[in-house]
Amino acid sequence: MHFTINNMCRSLWQITIPDPCWLCQGPKCTQEFFLCTPCFLGLPRELNLRDQCPLLIRKFWGLLPISRTYAYLKFAKGNSVQQLLHALKYHHLPSLGFALGKWFAAEILKQTAPFDLIVPVPLHARRQRQRGYNQSMEIARGISDSTGWKLYPCLYRAMAASTQTGLSRWQRYDNTQNQFGLCSSKSVANAEILLLDDVVTTGATTTACARILIQAGARVSIAAVALAQDQ
Repeated sequence: MHFTINNMCRSLWQITIPDPCWLCQGPKCTQEFFLCTPCFLGLPRELNLRDQCPLLIRKFWGLLPISRTYAYLKFAKGNSVQQLLHALKYHHLPSLGFALGKWFAAEILKQTAPFDLIVPVPLHARRQRQRGYNQSMEIARGISDSTGWKLYPCLYRAMAASTQTGLSRWQRYDNTQNQFGLCSSKSVANAEILLLDDVVTTGATTTACARILIQAGARVSIAAVALAQDQ
């Protein structure tokens, strides 16, 4: 009984005094998820035109035949998007990833045909155990929930990633060679796949994952919740 009363009091507190906005720390309504409406509307959004994000698709020119590209937010050092993604990764907030996925899905659905599968970029098993979840997987769950497209985590990371801080674009490409694998090539042959990453900087990690899927016979499009502006 004591436990039930405590739970009821906690729920009543959350209804009457919801958690503050994650960005401005100001008040927000219970219907608002993580961000108050002004902060949500103020997020710097990336430009997408007819199934292509111009700044994202050019990262793959001459490397891979990518079908469609989508980027949701602009990532820059110290901006609100960096703060959100830092909270997602390091404050144990998988539900924030789910919310980001649903917000992103609303934009994707405005302009695209359906996909067969959503494939998140994987974390190494050790990193995922430390964090408790893969942030790209949680974002993909939100997209899948909004669209009905099947979530299919068929990629795995064979080697833990060494730090890429300070590396050039081409050094990052070398650093991601042979890091990823595919559980079964038959499962993705002829599928329209949306490959989902949380942040794309040089595109090296996304390229390595996309190449494996394309070699297995899939048609690959790429979605990034955030696109770095300084690469």
